[in-house]
Amino acid sequence: MITIEEYPALKLILWDYRKPEIEEALAYEYYEQRLSKWFDKDELSEHELLLVTELAERFGYGVDLFG
Repeated sequence: MITIEEYPALKLILWDYRKPEIEEALAYEYYEQRLSKWFDKDELSEHELLLVTELAERFGYGVDLFG
């Protein structure tokens, strides 16, 4: 489980999600659908960028979500 408060971009893209934590696979789906629409790669903290990279490797076959 991922604590949403620890990741500012995730918190913003989950504007319609009301729980304090989210499953990794579901977080990846939200990142995949919404992240690059609202954020540039350089706007994410190193901590959050590491999470995005790890989730992409695990659930997205390593495809960079920022193209």
